[in-house]
Order: sequence, then C-alpha cells, then structure tokens
Amino acid sequence: LTSERVREYHAALGHALLGMEGADPEHLSEHFEHAGDAQLSAAYAVRAGDRALSASAFDQAVHFYEKALALGEFERRETHRLRVALGDALASAGRGPAASAAYVSASETANGAEVLELKRRAAIQLMWTGRLDLGRVLFSDVLGTFGMRLPRTPARAAALLVLERAQLRLRGLELSERTPRSESRQQLMALHDLVACMFGSDLLSCAALNVQSMRRALDAGDVHAAGAGIRLDILNRTLGIGDSACVPELVERSRILIARDPDPRGVAFQLLLRANYEIYGRLGGDWESALSLIDQFLALASADPLSIAAYERGRAEFSRSSLLTLLGRTDEVARQLPGLLNDTWQRGDRFLPPLFVSFPLYAWLAIGA
Repeated sequence: LTSERVREYHAALGHALLGMEGADPEHLSEHFEHAGDAQLSAAYAVRAGDRALSASAFDQAVHFYEKALALGEFERRETHRLRVALGDALASAGRGPAASAAYVSASETANGAEVLELKRRAAIQLMWTGRLDLGRVLFSDVLGTFGMRLPRTPARAAALLVLERAQLRLRGLELSERTPRSESRQQLMALHDLVACMFGSDLLSCAALNVQSMRRALDAGDVHAAGAGIRLDILNRTLGIGDSACVPELVERSRILIARDPDPRGVAFQLLLRANYEIYGRLGGDWESALSLIDQFLALASADPLSIAAYERGRAEFSRSSLLTLLGRTDEVARQLPGLLNDTWQRGDRFLPPLFVSFPLYAWLAIGA
C-alpha cells in the first residue's frame, strides 16, 4: 500500500469508530495520528490519558499526555491542565525527575498560589529521588512562603530542634478545639509533605521543621496533619534524632488521632510506623510482626496508589528486604533484589539504589543473582 492509501484507510477506520458507541479513545488517537490528523489524534489522546489516570494506569497516562502535548494545539488553560496532569501521572509512576520537570513547566503558565504549589510538588519529587542540589533550592524557596527557613548548618538545625521540642513539651500534644478551614487543612498537609521530603537527606533539619509544622497543625486542630507530624517525629526518634523513651506515648497519640478521624493514608502509615518501630526502635524487635505490618502497608498502597506515592512504597520495599535478610530468607531477597534495583534505577531514583546495596550481604546477593 502507498503511504497515501494507508492514511486513507486509517482515516476511514477512525471515522467508522466514531459512529460506534463506546469507541476506545486510544484506538481513535492512533488511527487519526496515522491518518495525518494531528489535532484530532491529540484530542483523543487527552481522553485516553484522562481515562488511564483515573484507572491508576500511570505509565499509559504519561504516554498519552506526552503525545497530546506533542501533537496538538490547545487553549492556554487546557495546555496548563495537561502539563499538571502529566506531572501527576509521572509522580504517581515514581518517575520523580521527569515529574519535577513537568511541574516546573506547568508553573510557568500558572497564576498566584498555584505557582508555589507546583514548585512545592517539584521540590518534593527532586528531594525524594536524590536530586538534592536543585531540590534544596526549590525547597528553600517554597518553605519561605510558609514563614519557615531551612537551617544553613547542622549546628543550627540541632539548635532549632532542641528549641522546637522544648516548646512542644510545654504545649503538649492536645489538639486545639477549633475547626480548621478547608484551605488551612490543605496548606498544613502541603507543609507536612514538603518537610517530610527532607527525611533521608537531612534528618536534623527534617526533624526540626517537622516539629515546627506539627505545632501549627495541633494549634489549628487539624487531626490529619498533626497525626502525620507525630508519625514522622516517631520515625526520627527511632533513628536516633532525639530521645526515644517517649516513642510509645507518641505511638498511642497517633493511634488516638487516627481513631478520631480515620483516613486511608493515615491508617496505612500507622502500619508502617509500627513496623519501623519494631525494626529500628527496639533492640531485637519482633521482625515477623514487622514484616506482616509492612505487607499490610504494601497491600493498602497497591489498592490505593494515588494516596501513597511511589517513593513511599519503595522505601517500604527496602524495609521489607531488610527484614527478610534479618530473618534469614536470603533466597527470597536474591530473587527480588535485582528487580527492585532495576525498577528504582529506571524511575531515576538516586536515593534508593544505594540503600538496597548498602550492606555487604545485599551486594553479594545482587552479584550472585
């Protein structure tokens, strides 16, 4: 067939499918692309991307959004929406560096508070995947909009942590009785997610800023943000950033807050918190119980991938591999480790691969597998 006849057949197939109820936008986009109608192909690529994103088929959504932006011309508002959707799909797929670039691109056509929100998302993606130089620049800029500053040195971070925890002890962990506004809730959780991305790269700053943001959430009466802050404080303490004697009390406080106003993300992270406490917070903890808790967390994450980010699932997988090694189930680790390494590397994550091979046993397993 000549190229002209191929285009005619694809155009005929595309228009024939338009007359059928429930025509697949993916097929329509493909036929109109081969027919040479880039704009119509892009329009159906948008529909295919939206459908894939709502079905948590993130890699497919990325493909169709990229195709739509490459082929089509849209109104400014729609172009902006597609760039944000592309960033969300990339982030949910665990492709942090690419997601950050998409968010920064989208911020160029945003207005007002959305500019800062998109830069916040970009900073989080960079920090969690180990792109620390650019990530810290974006992080500092966005943190400043919340009236907070990133400590410049470890000594300043340590001093801020001592001050913030002293103020928290004086205040206590009781929630204010006020009802937070919807906008305030969004801002407080946005601040928590921003601070949490420092975990792993700067524990002292993360711990200090987390206590600061947690006090804000307690003062505002926000159950979810306060609970998230308490759980992060527990994790910092179990890793040696502060006194761990009060961890059981904090665990109980977190449980009470979840019972007061449960949310799927909070329930999932309470499981992970209890697992990490068994691994890091208690010498000779119950590793079998910890493994069961992590498996429950991963099951919830798989069922609701929009609530729990790919980098959070990846860190749970690392904890799971650690536990399997401690339990002597090295054959299982050897089978899983190459796939986990390849997956994190392909996503552009510079943070997790070194963790997976940080112990000689892991390195031996990787080479042997």
